[in-house]
Parts: sequence; C-alpha cells; structure tokens
Amino acid sequence: ADVGWKASNGFFGSQNCFLFRLAPDFEIFRSRIPSDGNFMYFNEAGFSLPHGIGFGGSLTDSFRLFIPESLESCTARGRCLTYEPGRLTGMSPTTPGGADFQLASLEVWGCGDAECL
Repeated sequence: ADVGWKASNGFFGSQNCFLFRLAPDFEIFRSRIPSDGNFMYFNEAGFSLPHGIGFGGSLTDSFRLFIPESLESCTARGRCLTYEPGRLTGMSPTTPGGADFQLASLEVWGCGDAECL
C-alpha cells in the first residue's frame, strides 16, 4: 500500500494496492481500473461494523479477504470489483460465497523508523 494504515469506518488506499498469493504458486492480483475504491479496511471500534482487516468487496456484501479481530473464521473470495479475480486460498476462483479458513500463522511487517509507529 502507498498509504498508511488507519482505523476507519470505511475503505481507504489507492489503485497502487494489490493482493497476492504465495502458495501453491506466487500470483499478484492488481487493482482493477476503474475500481470501486474498496482497497483496504481496518476497524477496531466502529459500532455495528465488522471489526478486523479487510480488502476489496464491500461492507454490505462481503470482503474479498477478511481477517476478523478474533483471527478466527477468516474469509476469502475469488472475485470482487476492486481486484483482479483469482483464488487467494485453495478455493475455486468462482466460488461466489467465498471460503472460510483458519490462520496457521500471521506475520506483520512495517517499513519506516520510530516516527512511523
């Protein structure tokens, strides 16, 4: 992402955002042009909104990729209006409702100095 993460009750980011898959092979899913603008989502306190991290999709329908604050029952879908289609997990890219999955591990990276924290 070319913008910093922020707690919000809506989406943020730009068309420079993308999703990727590492296994069984490496693949990048770039943002569509034009796009609906639903690139990144992070909510930890908004009333009646999903708490967690999401990418693509919508707040009313379903995220393309969503990791809830509990880190349990994550969801991935093969399609959305924000990013190019393709499977993010072992599911079929045409699975309309998506597939639930459990995280085996989570690694978070940041770039910058102490002022970025």
